[in-house]
Amino acid sequence: MPAEGVKKLSHSQILSYDELLRFVRIAYCLGIKKVRITGGEPLVRKGIFSFIKDLSKNKELEIVLTTNAILLDSHLDTLAEAGIKRLNISLDSLRHDRYEKITKFPVLHTVLENIDNALAKGFSPIKINMVVIKGINDDEVLNFVKFAFKKAINIRFIEYMPVNRDENFVHISSLEIKQRIENELGKLIKVDLNNMNTVAEIFKLESTSGSNFNTIGFISPRRDNFCSSCNRLRLTAHGFLKPCLLSYSMINIGELLRINATDEEISETIIKAVRSKPPKNMLNECNSATSLDGNMSFIGG
Repeated sequence: MPAEGVKKLSHSQILSYDELLRFVRIAYCLGIKKVRITGGEPLVRKGIFSFIKDLSKNKELEIVLTTNAILLDSHLDTLAEAGIKRLNISLDSLRHDRYEKITKFPVLHTVLENIDNALAKGFSPIKINMVVIKGINDDEVLNFVKFAFKKAINIRFIEYMPVNRDENFVHISSLEIKQRIENELGKLIKVDLNNMNTVAEIFKLESTSGSNFNTIGFISPRRDNFCSSCNRLRLTAHGFLKPCLLSYSMINIGELLRINATDEEISETIIKAVRSKPPKNMLNECNSATSLDGNMSFIGG
């Protein structure tokens, strides 16, 4: 989080829950069966639980929440009642000083307690997403694996995606992360995902290959350039459909929702966004970090 914070959008600038529900209904008819609620931090938005309950009325939808877990404890029962079972938790350090430096909030103890509380409430699977940054938290990789194994949860290591041209020096490849794990904890065995479209490579430690938990994943946008297998679309809070996170390309679907465009017109726009997904990202092009301006705390996970 930048020290100065991020500029907040007014209520008039963001999509209403009714507009979001309509978009999901139309997208579902086109074959989209998974909805991930992310942010920013989604739990700070007023009315979020009623929205999740409305989403979960479609029993065919898989609904996943990505959260920093700070506000989880007081809402776990409500989330469960609203249809959430899967949690993705963004956590980039297990050290209190580092956590505060990265997030600007001295609340790591709360996050760790809330992970335990979510496990006790039966949320499963729980996945920890860690962005690995050279010289900042890369010395914690093994501690994160041990933490995940102790809690019987999954861990995903994400290569740092620099959003400014001068940030390349903090990048560390997933190959190096994987090698560190194997050097200390043993061989990693790749998990067959039955050709599911995914942006992550999933492994288990050979010593725990029989367990249903404890998968270790690597998301490697600079090395893998997994765009050809990425099936994600991102709808921003202010109504833009992004076919690729690491691209300027955006389609203003919020405008269509607000002029009462027909379902067919909105369907055509969603299909247009899918067809415009790029064959590769720009992270390795022209010595440029990426074609994005801004920062990930605003764009979301």
